[in-house]
Amino acid sequence: MKTDTLSEEEKIKYLSGQKRTISQAQLTEEKDKTLAIQLYLITPSWEEVFDYMMLMGNTVTNDLSSYISHYKEELVKLGMVEEDKERELLTKLIRTNVLSLDTYQYILQKFTRWGIAGTDLSELEPKRMALLISYNMIRYTAGNTKMLQTSFDEDIQSKYFLQNKEEFVKDYTSIEYSAGLATKLLSSKELNDSEKSEIVKQLTIDFFEGSQELANETLALLTRKEIELDFDLNLAILKNATDVKNKITTISYDIAKNENLTQEDISKLLNTLPEPYSFLTGEGNDFLVANKYGIESLLKILKERHYISSYKEEKEKGFKVTKIQE
Repeated sequence: MKTDTLSEEEKIKYLSGQKRTISQAQLTEEKDKTLAIQLYLITPSWEEVFDYMMLMGNTVTNDLSSYISHYKEELVKLGMVEEDKERELLTKLIRTNVLSLDTYQYILQKFTRWGIAGTDLSELEPKRMALLISYNMIRYTAGNTKMLQTSFDEDIQSKYFLQNKEEFVKDYTSIEYSAGLATKLLSSKELNDSEKSEIVKQLTIDFFEGSQELANETLALLTRKEIELDFDLNLAILKNATDVKNKITTISYDIAKNENLTQEDISKLLNTLPEPYSFLTGEGNDFLVANKYGIESLLKILKERHYISSYKEEKEKGFKVTKIQE
């Protein structure tokens, strides 16, 4: 390694077959240390990883990445360097996209005791960020929240909030929601209906415009959990939702519980239904609506509110509904 009588090519040819490893401390020249790293001749240890990283200006080079990948199984079984060096290794290794994803995931198990805060990971690949979150390494802080909401998509954001559920449920009002993020949180199994209802309270009409998925998730929640929403927001949810059964269930409940709704308000709610159910708002004496989606409960409420005169089941045809004649 140290001889000057051999060319670089001859050194590589000779050393490539060597199985005996050495320490960087045995070498003096940077180029020799780099060659030894490239040929995996440096005895695997976290101290050697740290020393070469420092030699390279405190960066994870492609050569060091290959070395770590080559010795990853040995490295995870070995003891770690002292804490200050470990912290520096953690900072550099978790921020890099140079390591292969497989190697990155493999060596993370050596660092899972650490919680990360105040480190800019905005350039990290999403799959790597997802791994850090799954290992519970991303602390719930205002800084991390801002970084994730600024630099990562709703998939990563929702993983972060759900992984840190205890902190998140105390912090609903400070989150910058989007239709996609709200949809993922409302469809999650980690949050209960009461927690999901607090998210819905943070949303406005524009979140639901053109977002059927969010509207359907919210509507399903409304069938299970009473949430105080103003009329216009409720109407926007119904307009953009496509689940007819849940629409009918929600409209029935809204009309039954709110005696202050006018005939015009009731018509607006019914107009969010597809045909033939929206015919309930139309002109004419009698018309038929299919006996589906629990429509009879809605007809009963409409009759009690004097919106229709009567309804009668017609075999195999549905319900014959008679409007009140003005």
